[in-house]
Amino acid sequence: MKPILLMFNFTGERRRLLLELSARLKAEAREIQPAGQFRTVAALLGAGSDQPAPGLRMPFSEELLLISGLPDPQLDRLLALWKQSGQAPIQKKAIVTPYNFAWTPLRLRDELAKEAR
Repeated sequence: MKPILLMFNFTGERRRLLLELSARLKAEAREIQPAGQFRTVAALLGAGSDQPAPGLRMPFSEELLLISGLPDPQLDRLLALWKQSGQAPIQKKAIVTPYNFAWTPLRLRDELAKEAR
């Protein structure tokens, strides 16, 4: 399976850089629109129901990067190249796991926020 980067709310130079880096690492970059925040990560990766999850809220506006199937050496390279670019760190990023595969990006974002406290 080809590595996939799910990109939420990246704009301007940060968007351009992430698209460039994903191409260099031979990963597919998917820019997810706000409505996608209410679908499961599985659905966004093409492996689950595309129905919105119940209990919809307002979409979030901060950046979120979800990384699926990127081998550790490529992940290390992605993070190193991002740092070398001089861009501020991506505050909310996560690896897709069997545990969070069925979550919505909204829930994942909330969990990351709790961990950061």
